[in-house]
Amino acid sequence: MSFEMSFDRMDFYGLGIIDVLPSAFSDLDRSYQNAIAFRFIGSDTKAAFVLIADGLDIEMGKELGNILVSKIAGQLSEKEGWEVSISPPQVWGCEKLKTIPKASKELQFELRLADRTVMVPVLLFNGETVHV
Repeated sequence: MSFEMSFDRMDFYGLGIIDVLPSAFSDLDRSYQNAIAFRFIGSDTKAAFVLIADGLDIEMGKELGNILVSKIAGQLSEKEGWEVSISPPQVWGCEKLKTIPKASKELQFELRLADRTVMVPVLLFNGETVHV
């Protein structure tokens, strides 16, 4: 996953705007208590984790994850030739998050809602042993 991904500003169901930011995220910040995990179907070794900040509803996190990881899967299909789709979202709690290795690629998104801005890191795994 060495290529650069490009994302346009995305609407989040009229509730806010999603922008991609330069990644300033390094390794797993242990302050995140939950993640939404996705497996790239069509590959045994590719996965994505959308880290959910405290105060962001898990159901909203699943929807946000679906949007972001679907866009990522589309770009991987287009630029890398991967023929993948994504699995349904799975919620991973704090203890399970501690078991994942360092990501192959990290992306940083910003969700701007009417009342707050939430940073949304996405960790991508390619070839590591991550069972989602």
